[in-house]
Amino acid sequence: MKYTMLPTKVSIAFYANPLSKRARMVQWLQRHEIYHCGIMLEQHGKTAILASDKTHCARMIAAPAYERAFQKPTYIIELGEALVSIEQVCDFISTPYRFDARSVSFWYYIGRWLFPSNRPNTCSALSTSIARMCGFKINDFVIPRDLYNHLKERNIECI
Repeated sequence: MKYTMLPTKVSIAFYANPLSKRARMVQWLQRHEIYHCGIMLEQHGKTAILASDKTHCARMIAAPAYERAFQKPTYIIELGEALVSIEQVCDFISTPYRFDARSVSFWYYIGRWLFPSNRPNTCSALSTSIARMCGFKINDFVIPRDLYNHLKERNIECI
C-alpha cells in the first residue's frame, strides 16, 4: 500500500484535570498531576488526536470532537514537523491496542523490576511508538509522567 506523506506538525498532549475516579487514582498512584497523554497530528489546519482507553481500541479522532467528548489538553509539547501519513498511523494502531490500569499498576510497582521487557500497552507507549514512526528520536515510556518529564528535560517548549 502506498501512503501519501504530507508535512505534519507533531505534538503530544498531556491531561492533568481528571474527570473520572480511575484518572484520579492514576494521578495518586504516580504522585503527579498528569494522568494521560496522546499524540496530536496537524495537517492543513486540521488536528487529529490519539484516543486510547481500556474501553475501546486506539484510534485517531478529530481534536475538536475529542475535546467536546472528553476534555482539552492541559499541556501540549510540540515535537516539530515531519512528513507523516495519517493513513499509515491509523493502520499501525488498527490492531487492538487496549490498556488496563491494573496491568499498568502491576508493572509500575512489581513488573518493571521482575519482568522489565514485559511492558503494558499504555497511552505513553503508543504515543512514543507513533512519534518514532514519524521520525522523532524518543525513548519508550510507559507512564505519561515519565514522558512529560523527559520532554521537559530536553527543553522542548510546552504550550
